Amino acid sequence: MKKAIMLVLSLTISTGLTSCLGGEGGSAITCDNMCEKQLSCDPSLDSAECLASCAQSQEFMRPNIFLATTRCVLDLECNSDQANDCMEAAFALAPADAADRIVTDMCTAMVRCGEGQIDMTQCLGYFEDELGEAMTYLGILKDTVIDCLGNCLRALSCEELQSEDAGESCAVTCGVADFT
Repeated sequence: MKKAIMLVLSLTISTGLTSCLGGEGGSAITCDNMCEKQLSCDPSLDSAECLASCAQSQEFMRPNIFLATTRCVLDLECNSDQANDCMEAAFALAPADAADRIVTDMCTAMVRCGEGQIDMTQCLGYFEDELGEAMTYLGILKDTVIDCLGNCLRALSCEELQSEDAGESCAVTCGVADFT
């Protein structure tokens, strides 16, 4: 089960990194702008892949976080190692309760299946202790994506929930598997 949450978490972080490299966040920032910047810094990049990645990122990211990240990245020098600073600033804009919803959905399913004979409080405490602040990264995703992932995890059969592929199957169901 922990693997399912970790997969959802890795999906989130990967999505955030993708948006950091390319994205459309408003009328002044387009995928063309971002990809032009990337290509000027690294001419070996594939323009079509950049544009596709940018479009996918925009589809799943919260607009305000997407805009903040892309504006920050556009302002960086090519050799800058401050892209992580852009990500951290964007993550700070994420709603703190976004992670709570998906963890609650996961724990609802785990309690239903009797996995490890834990109750809801124990399950929520486990994920808080195990993943800590990393779960807040889920907040960069739009509510529709978070809700889809949570609904999918909650709807899995007990057998599916215990599978190592639980998180991946929900990522596919919710259309975000390309980010894992």
